Amino acid sequence: MDSSGKFSIGRALRGTNAEFFAGWVDEVQAFSRALSDGEIRAIHNAIPVSINGNWTFEGVPTDLSPRKTPTTLSGGTSYVAGKHGQALQLDGTSGVATAQAVGVNPLDSFEVSAWVKLSRLDRDATVLAQDGEHASGFVLQYNKNVGRWVFGAPVADADGVDFAYAYSPQAPSVNTWTHLVGVYESGRQQFRLYVNGELAGVRDNARPLSAWGAFTIGRGKADSKPTAYFSGAIDDVRTDIWMPTDAEIRGWATA
Repeated sequence: MDSSGKFSIGRALRGTNAEFFAGWVDEVQAFSRALSDGEIRAIHNAIPVSINGNWTFEGVPTDLSPRKTPTTLSGGTSYVAGKHGQALQLDGTSGVATAQAVGVNPLDSFEVSAWVKLSRLDRDATVLAQDGEHASGFVLQYNKNVGRWVFGAPVADADGVDFAYAYSPQAPSVNTWTHLVGVYESGRQQFRLYVNGELAGVRDNARPLSAWGAFTIGRGKADSKPTAYFSGAIDDVRTDIWMPTDAEIRGWATA
């Protein structure tokens, strides 16, 4: 309908002011024409990256981001020399750091990353994941069946389901510090995996599960139980709302 009244943010007009919005509103824009799908994606993707979690493991499992998510260690864990300062050493059978909140919003674009030193190739080893009811909503891990780093998600939050993932073209090197980044772009429904600052693999037409459980460092979840414990060291874990640029990712890998 034609309208020449005031443009309002946070309420409607139903004869009187009504339907007031409860929450936060930011980055409001208005256009005098209909936008194309590409233009809408460009606006959606133009939001700056915002750090949502940061664990450097300098003798404590503290989240240094503004959220300061409480994080606990359990199982076989210790501290060793890291890529920068100290790192979290995990025994591959029970060691894990568990944040008491989600690491990312699985319904929108996000990034997860870490420096890792994998000590063995004969079993799955999850670097970062987020718990669903039966499975991880996403995983950044070494997958022994393909012998590669992977980033992706199960096709359903259920037992015994397949995974859709991007994977690296080369096998990992053991006992070598490696920088891993997983990026999910919601507009394209695309997983991207970066290894040592370079784009290593892409998986289209896939998405994370709507999983809102704990963010885990060092294990995944499958068939309704913890699994794929990481064997080796993990350092400088980071989660971000939104997607870093390729240049930013290369910078993290060379810092």
